[in-house]
Amino acid sequence: MSRGRLGRVRWGDASKALLLTLPLVTTVAATGCRNAGYAPGYLPALTGGTGGAAAGASGQLAGATGVTGGSAGSTATLPSGFEESAVVFDQESLLEVHVTIAPEDLEHIEEYGNDEVYRPAEARVVGDGLDESFPLVGFRHKGAWTLDHCWETGSRSYDDECARISYKLKFNEYVTDARLFGLKRLNLHAMSNDGTKLRERLAYSVFNDFGVPAARTRHAILSINGQPSGLFLAVEQIDGRFTAFRYPMSGNGNLYKEIWPHPDIDEQHFLEHLRTNDDPEDHPDVSDMLSFAAAVGVATDADFRGVLGAWVDLGHMLRYLAVDRALRNWDGITAFYSPYTPHNFYWYHDIAPGGVFHLIPWDLDNTLWAFDPFMDPQEWVTADPVPDWNVYPSSCDPMPVWEPGSDVFITPPACDRLLRLISSNLWPEFQATGQELLAGPLAYSEMSAKITRWAVQIEDAVADDSLVDSAGWSWEVEEFFSILQGAVYDFEQHLTEGCSVQEPEEVSPEPPLEVLNAPTSEAGLRLDLINNFEFERGATQAEPPESFGAAESATTFALEWNTVDPISGAADFRLGFDFNRIVGAWDEWVMAGLGTEGWQEVSLSSFTEISVTMRCDRAREVRVRLSSPVYDESWGGVWSEFGSDFFVSTEPEVFKVALDRIYYPDWAKDAWEAGQGFGYADAQAREEVIQRFNGLIFVPHATTDSAGEMLDAVEPGFLQVDNVCAGRYGLGRCSPGMGLTLQRYAS
Repeated sequence: MSRGRLGRVRWGDASKALLLTLPLVTTVAATGCRNAGYAPGYLPALTGGTGGAAAGASGQLAGATGVTGGSAGSTATLPSGFEESAVVFDQESLLEVHVTIAPEDLEHIEEYGNDEVYRPAEARVVGDGLDESFPLVGFRHKGAWTLDHCWETGSRSYDDECARISYKLKFNEYVTDARLFGLKRLNLHAMSNDGTKLRERLAYSVFNDFGVPAARTRHAILSINGQPSGLFLAVEQIDGRFTAFRYPMSGNGNLYKEIWPHPDIDEQHFLEHLRTNDDPEDHPDVSDMLSFAAAVGVATDADFRGVLGAWVDLGHMLRYLAVDRALRNWDGITAFYSPYTPHNFYWYHDIAPGGVFHLIPWDLDNTLWAFDPFMDPQEWVTADPVPDWNVYPSSCDPMPVWEPGSDVFITPPACDRLLRLISSNLWPEFQATGQELLAGPLAYSEMSAKITRWAVQIEDAVADDSLVDSAGWSWEVEEFFSILQGAVYDFEQHLTEGCSVQEPEEVSPEPPLEVLNAPTSEAGLRLDLINNFEFERGATQAEPPESFGAAESATTFALEWNTVDPISGAADFRLGFDFNRIVGAWDEWVMAGLGTEGWQEVSLSSFTEISVTMRCDRAREVRVRLSSPVYDESWGGVWSEFGSDFFVSTEPEVFKVALDRIYYPDWAKDAWEAGQGFGYADAQAREEVIQRFNGLIFVPHATTDSAGEMLDAVEPGFLQVDNVCAGRYGLGRCSPGMGLTLQRYAS
């Protein structure tokens, strides 16, 4: 057996897990959360508010009458400019973009491109029915986070995702009236973090197909000075041309980038985020956004449909939210990196009579991951989950994401007044919208058909791309089908959640020693007691009942009912081992298992966690896996790898295997052979394991370097296990009323 890292990407040092107290989440009927009862002093019923700075000198809400329910947007009749530019985003073939640029200008872009200054270049854009040449365009890198990240040391990095960075072409940078079939700009996204090269294109298409106007896309091959630069995604720019195309009767309204209608945001900040009508000679006017923000500040549960419906298309907002949540868009409008505004979106104000604000999505590269790293952290993401937009948190303090101690924080999105009003009052409408989405663009058959067609379309370009491994790409695409199934399943579950209020759980004491160390019968794992190895008559054999061990050939091990320095009481379960280095990454392994009585199947469906106390001879990574017959009977004998990873020290600690967070790692799927595996979502497979549980498997890891090679030729060690028991959130661990206080979340 070989194993990989805990994930394909590591966001910082995850060597420490988080000590926390689990919050209690109270679910409210899907008719709304208005009467749910908010935490005292935190979330009172929305019966009033303040317009804050947005009310301005008048203290009143300006103008705006219009829709109170909402539609998908005023895009029924599209102008000739939209139809004209459609040739650029033809879906049946690849685009070719050829850039010719002076060597010194190209060197400046590649070495100092974080200045985002356009350099002069020639461009030729070629596709079916399209062959346009431009003798002078602007050319530069793009990407706010990427440019900061790739130049964070002061000089350009070419490692990992920085090996290829997105570009932007501006056709009218030097020639005022230059257009590519009506377009002033064209983005070329590098897709560096997407092994499939398909996620972003699919995400934009789902928004567009569901009636939420979004950028059009097309895969493109870029060459610079005659040299191939690889596969990119051509993405339409969100600008005045976009709004003119989508809102033909009123395309000259204000367009704002990444600024939210928060009542405490002042006029200057709104002006800084205005992207149209922003030239000084235009006399920029953001009174529309100030009034929208003021309306958010004073709207109540009783009147918000009328007050906010005059400013925002609520039906369109629900469609946007449905797609956003279904795509697991962790870097979008639920990502409040600032308490006042989230990320990656535009607002457009339709200025037709009765016109309102519409959301427009942007930068959808961080969508359709296998899990949402903020709301549903798994695998290598070790931070506490951020409550989703429909969960009112016990605190609005910003929460660290990625890992404990991170310097990146998210304010729970339900702390935002606009999102809170929508989830509180419109959940039934959101459910209906979500069901429409599931039957339409989010249907697995629809998405898988697109992926199949596009994968064939880009296959040759992938093979020719020096930065993409074709075999690895093929595997990523195959895995993507499973991820899509999981996304559909997760969104179906999300629609059933309704609103909920999160309340902090009171800290409960550990079970007293007389409970932890009470004598038990000599048997396998049981769910009705603490499995503490304190056998009433002592052990009748050296190894506990229903235990087993295994290791690769060079590693020796021994299992024992241990009475020497046990974790608790008079005895525990001990796995001793000696790793011997084998040349090759991750080749040394050992495991110990504890089965249920007679290895009988039992259901864990009424439990939410398994608690276990562990310690090691040194700080070690230990994977705790759930055993089940489904691995052999249903999935062709795959490794029994649904589990969680922990960092165990030399001091005894209580760890919690949260059943809703166990996962099947990618490196284990890599080992599947023909006829093996589960052809459906991981979440569904996880439920099968939980329903047919028959034991725990403990896998302590050798100490290795970053490449997986053992540091020492020989490494002796041990793992001790004690006080194994099942529990439920809010009811404590192991026995009613006995709370687990110092718990480590799995990494």
